[in-house]
Amino acid sequence: MNAAKQHLQMKLNELKMQASDLLDILKNAQQFVVADPAQEPAFFVSGQTNLVNFQEFENSERLRAIYHEFNEHESMLELLDQSMQADGIKVFLGSECGRDAYQGCAMVTRTYRTENEVLGVLGVIGPSRMNYQKVLPEVDMTAEILGSLLKK
Repeated sequence: MNAAKQHLQMKLNELKMQASDLLDILKNAQQFVVADPAQEPAFFVSGQTNLVNFQEFENSERLRAIYHEFNEHESMLELLDQSMQADGIKVFLGSECGRDAYQGCAMVTRTYRTENEVLGVLGVIGPSRMNYQKVLPEVDMTAEILGSLLKK
């Protein structure tokens, strides 16, 4: 019984962390929802420090190259633009991400929308060996929630 209780507590803690991450994403996205559409596309990166938890990014040069790409936005905006044209979840692997810095990486994206209008794209980047069974539903759910909140 004690093992079951510990397992449930661990799962509860995981859910709390995921909810906290989702709230952080929504707080950061809030400023872009009301942005002037005449300006350049809104783009923000959050949680990039989580990449240091993966052995693929232990090399500081590799991590620096990825951070540089995040700051440059151009290649990332091209991928997000491709995602805007797609229905559902889109997965980009390695060279599909468009830059050498993303070799060994994957990006999972999904649009968030109202009934008839795409409002934006949510994406997660990580190592190509990421746990897709976990990440895909999380991206899907987060985009659904974001779209639902923006409908109101």
